[in-house]
Amino acid sequence: MLNVLKTVLFAAIGVRRKEDHDRETQSVHPGAIIAAGMFAALLFVLTLVFVVRMVLK
Repeated sequence: MLNVLKTVLFAAIGVRRKEDHDRETQSVHPGAIIAAGMFAALLFVLTLVFVVRMVLK
């Protein structure tokens, strides 16, 4: 699961080597990538909400 999360995070910032992309797409289930992407997006939004609340306090 850690490799899937790493794959999603590197894809989100746009830093991927072609060899890594090819290797990961062969061994990772699409459902795992979707779940990790949703988790990363939720974590990102919650972090933004926390930071904004701290700044406005």
